[in-house]
Amino acid sequence: MYIISLLVHEKKDIILEQLLNIQKYFPSAKVVVHVSKSANFALSELEEYLKGKVDNYYLNPNQAQTTWGGIISAHFLNIKYIYNNISSDAHVLFHSSNDMFVKLGIEEYLKGKDYLFNFRRVNSFFTYWWVGAVAKQDKKLLNLLKLHNSSMIIGSQIEGSMYKIDLLMRIIELCEKHNLLESQLHYPREEIVFSSLANALNIKSDGLPYVLSEVHRFDSKLWKFFMKYKRIHRNDLLRKIVNAIFFRSKFYEIKPKDIEAIRNNDIKYLEKFEYLYDGDNKWKIFNSNNLFAVKRVEREINNPLRIYIRGLN
Repeated sequence: MYIISLLVHEKKDIILEQLLNIQKYFPSAKVVVHVSKSANFALSELEEYLKGKVDNYYLNPNQAQTTWGGIISAHFLNIKYIYNNISSDAHVLFHSSNDMFVKLGIEEYLKGKDYLFNFRRVNSFFTYWWVGAVAKQDKKLLNLLKLHNSSMIIGSQIEGSMYKIDLLMRIIELCEKHNLLESQLHYPREEIVFSSLANALNIKSDGLPYVLSEVHRFDSKLWKFFMKYKRIHRNDLLRKIVNAIFFRSKFYEIKPKDIEAIRNNDIKYLEKFEYLYDGDNKWKIFNSNNLFAVKRVEREINNPLRIYIRGLN
């Protein structure tokens, strides 16, 4: 059984569209929706809004506060809800509220697989990936890994990753026993904890996440600039200015041509983005012939890219 853990915090119409999108491209999947405590609507309002429009979801009655860099606890609530109320033998997949499927075939890709995650080693503090650099300072995480004879921080894109639920429950148990989330460090732990502990528990990935994310395209170009102009990177003010200029340029955004490349299996186009070097490690983000969804699609019902995806046959 495939169950998607989805965290939401705004715009009921966007949530409905995402559930319909999943129903269209991944009909065998169910979705457990976690509504943030900070959402601008009550859980009961969302329940009433969705009633009779779509039926591939469960609303998790348990809610946590979610902010950027602090959402893993909400995923923990979804995982526990799935295990205790839906299935103790499920495969759990992770999606964000600003990604969308664009191509059929995900169910065929998942056949015979139990785990999908990246093997993004963080070898040193000198990575340009700030998430990895912070994780290398997380003593609680490092001590927990050491207890399992591992010292490796392994990162993974969370969108399009998949784990068996018994492993996820084991990871939650370890995190709670060792108070892993009780730390002043602020970073997106969902990109580190699941993959690092899976590796420490001798779990190997059967494939890579299936979501094409604009984040890696942004990082790749930005970091190549910093590698060329190291003095700029070492200056906090200049680094922030350059980062802001790159961000405003929008070169990295998902466009219809990316979606058409996925749908037409245009390997020549997609393979340009398969690998990323972060100054510390070169790693593979995805397989070009196994992409089925994209991120980021703005959470605006009239966003041109969203309209384009909505109109796909």
